Amino acid sequence: MITGLSATMEDWYPFATELGKRRTVLLVDHRGIGESQAPPHWDEDLSLELMGRDVLRVVGSLGPQFKRINLLGWSMGGLITQVLLTLDDAKPSSEGGIDLMGIHISRAVLAATMTKMPRGDFHPKKMEPRASQASSRQEGKRIITTTMMEYQYDPTFLSSNDALFQSRIQTALDSRRPQSIILLQSGAIAPVNVGGVLERVPASLPVLIIHGKLDRMVAFSESDLIQKGIKHAKRIPTPSDQYGHFWHDYFSPEFWAESIDKFLNERGAQAKL
Repeated sequence: MITGLSATMEDWYPFATELGKRRTVLLVDHRGIGESQAPPHWDEDLSLELMGRDVLRVVGSLGPQFKRINLLGWSMGGLITQVLLTLDDAKPSSEGGIDLMGIHISRAVLAATMTKMPRGDFHPKKMEPRASQASSRQEGKRIITTTMMEYQYDPTFLSSNDALFQSRIQTALDSRRPQSIILLQSGAIAPVNVGGVLERVPASLPVLIIHGKLDRMVAFSESDLIQKGIKHAKRIPTPSDQYGHFWHDYFSPEFWAESIDKFLNERGAQAKL
């Protein structure tokens, strides 16, 4: 599971727990954030390809039982997934799917993601007036975190799920998310546009799109560009298309785990996620 800008492994729960009841799940923090450290004397420019290859290096280190996997990429993680699937050394496999770095990728799930720097309601400048009113650095961090988290949902959801919302804020505050790394991640997204190369994704690799029309971080129309490039991609059936960027907090973790597991199991696919 490949997470997004500023996110850490904790953001996948409780959905990850539910999916883990059905299949083996691997969560990875990107370098320099969460539980992951940047290499000593690290002086490389951070790129989406580098972060993607980091994930596959972790997978490859875990032994032969992880040589066949599925990828689930959320937000920036979905863009990283698209980058991986369209690399020059990502080769269609004779048994379906893609082979890359000694790993067989059987299926891909692209959640609340985009082909390039996304359009949405959020802009960093919207945080400045609120943060400038903070009486301390700690309060300023909470204001910025709260503002960012507000954009993960729609107002109606927030009005009736305050306990969950406050829990998400506290999780973000308690985990290690250096601003310097977040800025590097944002800079890694800026030059990327995979729209012109998505036709490289073979029809033998099934692709599932998850995207709600209430997404304020990544406009729903971004998923149309993915579907235009990956013509065989299909959208997940949901009770409603009215959900936001933090998609797995809508409906229930059980719904998402069951639906994604069903997609991954179609035609007998047996791989790790």
